[in-house]
Amino acid sequence: MYARHPGIALDVVETTQDRIEAGLPADEFDLGIAFAGAHPPGVGATPLCVERLSLVVGTGTGADPDTTTGRPAAPLWVRDLAGYELALLRHDFVTRGHVDAYLARHRVRPRIAVQANSIQALIEIVRRTPLATVLPDAITHDHPHLRPVAVDPPLPVRTVTVLHREGAYRSAAARAFARVTRDVVRARKYTLPETETETETGTGTETGTGTGSKTETETGSETRTGD
Repeated sequence: MYARHPGIALDVVETTQDRIEAGLPADEFDLGIAFAGAHPPGVGATPLCVERLSLVVGTGTGADPDTTTGRPAAPLWVRDLAGYELALLRHDFVTRGHVDAYLARHRVRPRIAVQANSIQALIEIVRRTPLATVLPDAITHDHPHLRPVAVDPPLPVRTVTVLHREGAYRSAAARAFARVTRDVVRARKYTLPETETETETGTGTETGTGTGSKTETETGSETRTGD
């Protein structure tokens, strides 16, 4: 973003999707990056990419199956997650809801040892301890000290979206940010939604970031022109 538009200053806030959806109509944010689903009145969503969640461990830690055999491990059967201790986002994050729903659906109850309100905190915890976490593939691939562990059945796939105020004026800075976001998704070859609809804010994507991107993320962005 800076390389293309050095005169635009960004104020990026990592927060919950609920706060983003409340902040957009109140003009607290210009745009948000979150997930597809039902949104409050006045909040529009443009699909950006599709992201897959994966169980993630630190390379060389006690939670890494590859360290026990010296070869890639077979997919982990979902019931074996009961033997893992996890570090997860707090319950007010949408991603935590997706993880909890997956575990409940398969009747698995691993011990949640740590809860955090930041993906960066989870990354640091997992790289330094035997705990495992759940992250979008795109984030995991950006960190060589993290390794995804295949789980059968696989964890959920979500659609990442760009949220905006419906019917509101969209500044040149906000449009530029949306274009850069869309271009990054394409350049990194993240999976696009089956039906892609282009608008000023992006294309019709949550994750590994889908997010993956490095994307979990529920991120609210305020854009403004620099001095």
